[in-house]
Amino acid sequence: MLTLSISTKHIVLFSVSLFAVFASIVAVIASEMLEPPTNYKETTYITLVFNSDGNVEGIKGITGTNPLLVARSSNMHQMAITVKNADDDEHQLVIDRIAISKVLGKGDEDTIYVSGVPEGSYRYRDGLSGRVLGEFKVVKVTARG
Repeated sequence: MLTLSISTKHIVLFSVSLFAVFASIVAVIASEMLEPPTNYKETTYITLVFNSDGNVEGIKGITGTNPLLVARSSNMHQMAITVKNADDDEHQLVIDRIAISKVLGKGDEDTIYVSGVPEGSYRYRDGLSGRVLGEFKVVKVTARG
């Protein structure tokens, strides 16, 4: 017959080991909660509205008729452009070689996201009429030191 002998030393070692494993698990969970997600992007929000003249009006993040839109070329930045249609005619925002909204009927809206676009100057237009509305510039922003 086999007898099992557990000493106080073994109980203490087991308890310390169990506590160390528990503390490691808590540390890993806490570090995951403190770090930002790897897919984090700073976002600039703009809202444009097609009016009855077929132009777009900036009403959030930018103002004016057919405004100059400027975005950063960084992959860590995105521009969320919400497009609304207040006109009776259908419209579609197209930023040449970059993004296209859905076709918008009166009262419809759509949001397009732009990120990581090469530096340069692009035109934006009404995709249904082909009319050029304005310019979309993508620039590189660096820290000055």
